[in-house]
Amino acid sequence: MTAPRILTYADVIDHLEEFMVGQGHEASQPAIRSAIYSAYIDLANIYDWPFLHQSGRVYLYAAESTGTVVYDHTAGANERQLTLTGATWPSWAADANVQFDGLVCDIESRVSSTVVTLHARMNPGQDVASSSFTVYQRWARLPCDFKNLDGPLGESTSYFGKHVSLSELLQLDRASFSTGELRYYYVGEVPDLYGQKAIFFWPYSTANQTIDFAYTRRPRELRYSGHDANDFAGTIAVTASSATVTGTSTAFPTADGAGSILRIASSTTRPTGPFGKTPYVEERAINAVASAASLTLDAAVVTTRSGVSYQITDPIDIQPEARNAFLRMCERNLAITRGLPNLERFELAARMATIDAMAGANPIHQDYVAGDPGPYGAPRGIHSDIALTGF
Repeated sequence: MTAPRILTYADVIDHLEEFMVGQGHEASQPAIRSAIYSAYIDLANIYDWPFLHQSGRVYLYAAESTGTVVYDHTAGANERQLTLTGATWPSWAADANVQFDGLVCDIESRVSSTVVTLHARMNPGQDVASSSFTVYQRWARLPCDFKNLDGPLGESTSYFGKHVSLSELLQLDRASFSTGELRYYYVGEVPDLYGQKAIFFWPYSTANQTIDFAYTRRPRELRYSGHDANDFAGTIAVTASSATVTGTSTAFPTADGAGSILRIASSTTRPTGPFGKTPYVEERAINAVASAASLTLDAAVVTTRSGVSYQITDPIDIQPEARNAFLRMCERNLAITRGLPNLERFELAARMATIDAMAGANPIHQDYVAGDPGPYGAPRGIHSDIALTGF
């Protein structure tokens, strides 16, 4: 079976270098990479692309209330220390809330099995003697690539509550501290963790359960350009029918290399993309990186090779139908930053390529009549002319 051709970060850099030569100009690597990054964001935001929709799941834990707590605002071993007697704090307490002495407080950290600290903004403000309590989840972290929520679902229902504002949710939590079926939710930032989203809900859960949801994700981050020294340092050896890659003087990315693309050359010359002077002979996604000199691929290679060059780069996380639009947007951005003449033609090329991409984005073509009911009786949307919100 023929493998799909992957557009990579390295391919786009090569393309833009040739593009600038064709315009009789040059551009630095920072300028090229900035144009790519901006186009990557623009393309994701300009349209509701089907390939950016996927499913997710968060786990909710049953609230706990065994034992009693004492709060020491300033004089304890830790500032804002809450000590539990008669039980232990659950492992998930660091991302939890605790209600005691009539107040709802945020837990900042789990110091030990019996000690947590409270957040500087959400605490009683003074010492509290022995008190009953409830530790519970007010929110759960969403996936790191989360962008927009399509809709959450409970374990046994196709409907999950009503979306409300954060202020409304806080009022419910403070004035109507309660248990039961999840009825309201809000999506916002994780407290004190920049860039991470969470789903907040009310009332709190009395049982371990899951929430499944569909969401729009952000495209995969671009880290490895294929043009930096560590992306092709040393040589590699691979064996037919094996997914193991062994490096010599290599610097494989041990922290976040999984999902990047490894391209294998047939010689000691660094491989290029399919349209370069020395195209790669095999390419596979990286499954895991064991060390700077050892990694495994997502599938076995076909041919045994030793002492050959390679390239590590990231895939451009867009579907094939949108690739031309992405390249035209990269060209437009670079033309703007480098002050190329006749910018209107680059703008028009990007616009027309994006319209074509939108027209071919949906893998299922089916006509609907206005008012035709979708699943569970929900009316389907009526197809309308495409609007380019990002231009």
